[in-house]
This record gives sequence, structure tokens and C-alpha cells, in this order.
Amino acid sequence: MQRLLLSDDLLTGIASVDEQHLQLFAWGNALLFPEDQLAPLELSNGLAYLDAYVSFHFATEERAMERLGYPRAEAHRWQHTHFRREIRQLQERALSAGPSRALALQLHHLLYDWFAGHIRFSDTQLAAWARQREATAEVQPVTREAMVQLGLDPDRVQVVGPGLFRV
Repeated sequence: MQRLLLSDDLLTGIASVDEQHLQLFAWGNALLFPEDQLAPLELSNGLAYLDAYVSFHFATEERAMERLGYPRAEAHRWQHTHFRREIRQLQERALSAGPSRALALQLHHLLYDWFAGHIRFSDTQLAAWARQREATAEVQPVTREAMVQLGLDPDRVQVVGPGLFRV
């Protein structure tokens, strides 16, 4: 499995969105490539945090789509719903069956293939729409307060290297 990298072709040009994508990839790397084997509860808790952060990220995009009158908002929201469903199913499998190579491969596919594809096609279209309207400020950056409101503990994530975070 390859580490998740936010390559140039995945940059939207909107700093707050790119930062959120970087955080999501970093969290995915922390789950996929832990220093030690993760226990079932650790993996489940890590996936729960990833789910919460993804929900925060998607809510940020969806608020921007509403404010911008984005014409592809419904399809974009459907993709978000699909992704959240997949993360929650992985979390349930982690609790019931524990960590496994199959679960890691499914998570890797979801982040490396699906999420990267979503960024490459859907998020870059949204970013282009925002830039055309000179409204990139409509996409709000992550704030500590916003994370806390969603039940995320910003202090729970520790930077262990460039773009790599751990619980």
C-alpha cells in the first residue's frame, strides 16, 4: 500500500479545503501505517475520529455550495453521504472483527482511490465555481471552535511529522 499524499493534481487552490484534505490524508496514514499494531478499539476510535472530521469537512463544503448556488450540489452531497456510509461500515467491522489486512485495504481504497477521485473531479469543479465567482472566502477554514462543536478534540491529534498525525 502506498502512503496517501496530497499531490499537486489534488490541490483545489482553496487553502482551507486543501488543508482539510491534507488533514484527512494524514489521519488516514496514521490509521493505515501505525507505528504499532492498532487494537480493535483503537482502530474503531480512529475511524470514528476520521468520520467526524470527514463530516466536518463535508459540512464546510456543503455550506459553501449553498452560499454559492452551486449547480452540482445535490450530486456532490450524494457522494459525501456515500463516503460517510463507507467509513461507518469500516468502523463497525473494526469493532466486530478487529484490524485485518482486508479492512486496511478497504480503507486504503476508500481514501487513496475514491476520496482522491472525489477531490480530483468533484472538489476541483466546486473550487473552480468558487474562483469564477471570486468567492473562495465562502469556504471557511477549520477553526478549533468548529472542531469542538462537532465533538472533535483538537488536542487529541498530535503532529508526529510533516502531514502525519496520531491519536
